[in-house]
Amino acid sequence: TCRRMVIECTIVTTVGLISSAGYQKAKMRIQRSMAMNKPVLMPQPNHLRFFRGHTIVKSGYSADVDVNEEIERIYPGIAEIVKNKLGLILDENGTSAGAKIELTGIGDNAMRLICDIFQKDYPIADMKKESYFIYIRSGKIMLAANDKRGFFYALQTLEQLIVARDSSNPEGITLKNAAVFDYPHMEVRGLHLYLPARENIGFCKRLIRGMAGLKYNRIYFETSGMEYKRPPEINAAWM
Repeated sequence: TCRRMVIECTIVTTVGLISSAGYQKAKMRIQRSMAMNKPVLMPQPNHLRFFRGHTIVKSGYSADVDVNEEIERIYPGIAEIVKNKLGLILDENGTSAGAKIELTGIGDNAMRLICDIFQKDYPIADMKKESYFIYIRSGKIMLAANDKRGFFYALQTLEQLIVARDSSNPEGITLKNAAVFDYPHMEVRGLHLYLPARENIGFCKRLIRGMAGLKYNRIYFETSGMEYKRPPEINAAWM
């Protein structure tokens, strides 16, 4: 019941208050995914294909993470972020176990793979900002993007593709084999909130983290109706 409530709330926040027919369509898609034991990705990616089987990443082991200098420049420390998200650690012996992880840009190689999987031509010149591509299959995990936000959103979707995570399980986590190619339809995806009361600041922070995971990229705080002693710039903006 709790999971159903969360899913229904997510439909409203990500799809918006659309027609009842649109709401029912989104709800049915989620129910079909749950019935087929497939992860539910929210918001729904532009292009998604699931493959047979799963990829297991062994917890506590090092992994072969391939990241080039350009990606490290765009998103410093991303290799460590990916390892932490997947429960991996560095091994002094350099032993590789589990999946091979590749962090790359959306170049010719990634585009050929995207076009082959989804049977559609996507010119690199038309690539939108914040686009990302995820490919998980045959023990390989590829994350591809051309900007920092694209990699950030890829990491959020990667976490949604985890179908099993158990700290007591020596096998670590299990990822559903899939290909995801996603990009935004709107440059600004915002949330309008009142400034929280002191006792609600913790909840507000959790809400913001949750909305970031759903690919929101703006927070608008309303401050009308009261005076703020600091910072004074807030009051000045309303004069």
